[in-house]
Amino acid sequence: MSRPLMWVGVAYTLGVIWAAGDQKLFYGTAGIVLFVWITGRIRQPWKEKRLFWLLPVFFVSGFVIFDQAMTDVKDASMENQFMHTRGIICQSEAKEKTLAVTLSDADINGRKKKLLLYMEKDAPVAVGDDIEVRGILEKPERASNPGQFDGASYYRSKGIAYIMRPDGYTIVGKGNSYPALLDKIKKFWCGRYQSFLNEEDAGVVRAVLTGDKAEMDEKTEQLYMQAGIVHVLAISGLHISIIGMSVYTLLKRLGGGLKGSACLSGFIVLSYGVMTGFGPSTERAVIMFLVRMGAVYLGCTYDFLSALSFSALILFMSRPLSILQTGVWFSFAAVLSIGVLWPAIEKCIPWQYAKTRNYKIEHLKKTMGVKTTIREWIERMIRYIGPSAAVTIGTLPLTAFCYGAVPLVGFFMNLLVLPLMNLFVPMALGAGGVSLLSISMAGFCGGTLHFILQINRFLCEKMLILPFSVWRTGVPPSAWLLIDYGLMIGFALLALPEHKWFKHTDVGKILIKKSWLLMLAGLFILIPIRKMHPMVAFIDVGQGDGIFMRTANGTTWLIDGGSSDVQNVGKYRIIPFMNYYGEKSIDYACVSHGDQDHISGVRELLLEKRIRHLVLTAVSETDETVRELADLAVSNGAQVIYINEDTRWESGGWQFWCLYPGREEKEKSENDQSMVLRVNASGTTFLFTGDISSEVENVLNKDGISDVDVLKTAHHGSGYSSSEEFLKASKAKMAVISCGRKNRYGHPAPETLERMQKADMQVYITMKTGAVIMPCKKGKFLLQTWLK
Repeated sequence: MSRPLMWVGVAYTLGVIWAAGDQKLFYGTAGIVLFVWITGRIRQPWKEKRLFWLLPVFFVSGFVIFDQAMTDVKDASMENQFMHTRGIICQSEAKEKTLAVTLSDADINGRKKKLLLYMEKDAPVAVGDDIEVRGILEKPERASNPGQFDGASYYRSKGIAYIMRPDGYTIVGKGNSYPALLDKIKKFWCGRYQSFLNEEDAGVVRAVLTGDKAEMDEKTEQLYMQAGIVHVLAISGLHISIIGMSVYTLLKRLGGGLKGSACLSGFIVLSYGVMTGFGPSTERAVIMFLVRMGAVYLGCTYDFLSALSFSALILFMSRPLSILQTGVWFSFAAVLSIGVLWPAIEKCIPWQYAKTRNYKIEHLKKTMGVKTTIREWIERMIRYIGPSAAVTIGTLPLTAFCYGAVPLVGFFMNLLVLPLMNLFVPMALGAGGVSLLSISMAGFCGGTLHFILQINRFLCEKMLILPFSVWRTGVPPSAWLLIDYGLMIGFALLALPEHKWFKHTDVGKILIKKSWLLMLAGLFILIPIRKMHPMVAFIDVGQGDGIFMRTANGTTWLIDGGSSDVQNVGKYRIIPFMNYYGEKSIDYACVSHGDQDHISGVRELLLEKRIRHLVLTAVSETDETVRELADLAVSNGAQVIYINEDTRWESGGWQFWCLYPGREEKEKSENDQSMVLRVNASGTTFLFTGDISSEVENVLNKDGISDVDVLKTAHHGSGYSSSEEFLKASKAKMAVISCGRKNRYGHPAPETLERMQKADMQVYITMKTGAVIMPCKKGKFLLQTWLK
């Protein structure tokens, strides 16, 4: 069997993936895996069949090891319990206001687990320190909305069982291990860059070289992300390759010899990986580099697929939960794109056919010299842009799945930026070294670094101005992701193998020639399905309101959008929700009244120019907060529309009716001036009530409000709203209460829930259910809650 290590790594990794994935989704692949295994056994010689019998063993091992690790980290038996424990600091990362410290081997209920501590930013602790801590254990917060950062999943992937904000701590012993020394070198090295670079440039250099983003400018990171080059700000295979091969080449030229240079460069790269935190993607790159140096030392041939499989085997044995990290997915997808997908694409390039089959191209036949020159130039261009194109194609489904959007300019940006980064990394390392001798000389080098970063910024800004710079796909279903990569794998299998038994059959010849159609189909399969469905969604914004609607013609609406307990709710809840469903902006944002828990997110969206029209009540013109919001809308290119009681309109076949307030309601409280909207969507009636009290509800009762299907409960379930008479008059079948966990108001009030229960209503509370999502399919609204 060729590449036995590859088969072992693949079998083990599939076991880990199977344990990590949705079991229902992966049942469908069982037959395929079994078929491939049996086929392999039949076609292999008897002596080589023995390894195939071991592959199921590795598969089961991957499954069991992951499952055990997940069981340990999921344990919540000590949640909200006061704990006094002790452990060794294995990682320390400065945040904006705190110091995030990872404690390994902490004794929690008789078991050794990882613990994340949020300490004071100036706490005198370092990697390797032995400390005792005391405080209440918390579990990381789950994502309660589509697109929201899932803290629970992220920290599980790092093996962290609990979070603690210590009431106190004691340093038992200072660290003197090799990792502790490397951490001190890292902090010293980062400090050198701040001595001769401006704050923004120093933040980028620290992120690129050490993975430390504590001082990274947030706007710069967002700019790189939108342009599709954010990977250059993380420690990746690119950095390991540049640093490792630079050191190896330098040592050889200094007379270190092949073996000596291989050993020393391997040690330096391993130390560099440990110094930067040794994240899973870094570990993968370091292992592959060590395998490459090992091949040099032993005089063997380096095999890419075997090295990649070995790195996966080591990584997922030592840290099986890292398979949950999106960074790991992108790392392996990018490497496989270069090592497998690009060679397959290269086989299908017409120019390659012309070269290998000696086809003649008439318009290049003037002279042999011209023909050869053009051919060589084209081949060089193909080889230059090909790998970057392959990475773009290979990671495109993952980008859509993780971010809901694909930066189409990313391909061109990578072609322009990566050569600059190949120069930037060694130059930054050199500038840091020069700073030990002379700050002035380091400042001269820093000017070149600043120039490169300015070029990057300029390119990002200009590229993003282009139309269709970003393809907003929305997040496709995971099944579509499997289909997409299945087609790519099928393309590679057809394009690459040289098996005579298949290559020379009539069917084989046709399939090989047309294999590129599979990859093309894989790209088209990302056309967003979710964007076609109308929907109403009650976003979990904490203590506040935020309702997103998309009508049948694709018009988007936002009714309120704010929170009193979630900071930057627009950035962390509303915009990620929009990205998840492939929406960049809101066509119409209706603001019920001027309380912060209804407008804080709307203000953020206005500042980012994501709202086209702001809809306000005429009576709210006297509210200073609302006037400021209207001025902000105008200054950011949004049109302000004022409506009154009995204003009616239609959008995408949905009927909108403003029931309240009229202009005469100026003397009422701010809450009782809330906009009340009735929306009839495909035969289902929604009533959005802002923060009105039972007094306004009585006014609505007199107007004959009835036949409501879905009620957005007024004032977050306050006891002063949702009166028994109002619930009876509305005949609402379902109520959604938007409120925050552990809010200081006691929402929802027990008496409100009791009245709803008496009215025989289905009640959904966002602090328990997460977002309440109601997609409309075939004219009927379905109901989903994000937290099952």
